[in-house]
Amino acid sequence: MAYVGGDLRVEANMDYNGLAIALEGNNSDRWGPNGACPGVPMYPNVTDALNAYDGISITNTLAEEINHLHQAALTAKGYGSMQSSVFSTWFIPSLGQWKLAMQGLGGSFTEYTITITQQDLQKVGLTNMWENLKEGAYTASVFNDAEVYRFIPNRSLTDNHGSKGLASPCYPFIAFKYGNGATRNQDDN
Repeated sequence: MAYVGGDLRVEANMDYNGLAIALEGNNSDRWGPNGACPGVPMYPNVTDALNAYDGISITNTLAEEINHLHQAALTAKGYGSMQSSVFSTWFIPSLGQWKLAMQGLGGSFTEYTITITQQDLQKVGLTNMWENLKEGAYTASVFNDAEVYRFIPNRSLTDNHGSKGLASPCYPFIAFKYGNGATRNQDDN
């Protein structure tokens, strides 16, 4: 779990302030735009993509797209069920949400690079993630009408975008509301 905390919203226009990452990614449902996807913003500037926290809305838009199937969005939404107003549905995270989650796990961000160690991931149970992220994980952030941004630890984000044919996993995230009398354990990250 990656607690982001405070008054920072982890999804635009929603009251969630925490993120959790699925322990396993899905390698079979690759996604990428096949031309423009109505309702899905493009971020040709990496700074804009890093500041956009819109994975839930993009995943919902992709899952509802009737002109072409976005199986990765449907798979992410169906990852699990949390019947509570505290949790969002599972979603493909935006590049900005990956940044927030990695910072919440002890990583840092400088010069368009999200730095995280294998030990940071292992201490919260993400033991297989390090190997799986060598080629990057898909994000919901669209670079252009043929490519999406990928999160690859310790590598500049300015060139981390690729088409849907790449063997990158999708790691679903879930957002949650933290606070309102809840206590945070010292071991929570």
